[in-house]
Amino acid sequence: MAAVVFAFGSRPGLNEHQALDVAELLARRRSPASVSAASKIRGQAERSVDRAETSEDVELTTDELSELVALLQEPRWPEEQPAFAHLRDEARLASVPRRSLHTFVLVLEDGTPATPPRFTPTEPGWQAGDEIVVGDRFFDVVEGVRHVDRGVYATLIVRPK
Repeated sequence: MAAVVFAFGSRPGLNEHQALDVAELLARRRSPASVSAASKIRGQAERSVDRAETSEDVELTTDELSELVALLQEPRWPEEQPAFAHLRDEARLASVPRRSLHTFVLVLEDGTPATPPRFTPTEPGWQAGDEIVVGDRFFDVVEGVRHVDRGVYATLIVRPK
């Protein structure tokens, strides 16, 4: 179970040690936004389950999110764990203004492309549980945005209705 869950995308999470590592690296950046983000992340990572302190998703401002994205894109992360890659992808996607996401790649649960394979919505921001209509086909969104390809295409995992 994640000690720190972020309030964007598919709600990526980190365990206590991962979250404290990210918080420490953000604090070293010394910008007001990175220090603020570090404080929020550290606060959740250090909460005490024994004292019944409740967990809250970490909500980041646009500037804090930009600092997190910049940190996660630095070269030190090639040895990263899957949680860091997932957090980086979700943070990068969340930092892209909604209006600049134009096309979604539609993929079925088994990994094959849906028909049609692409979807250009009039409204962005699809997530699990939503229903989308593409032409005369209806889909349930099984998993929200999984990753971004060069900042242009976001992937939705869908199930035909």
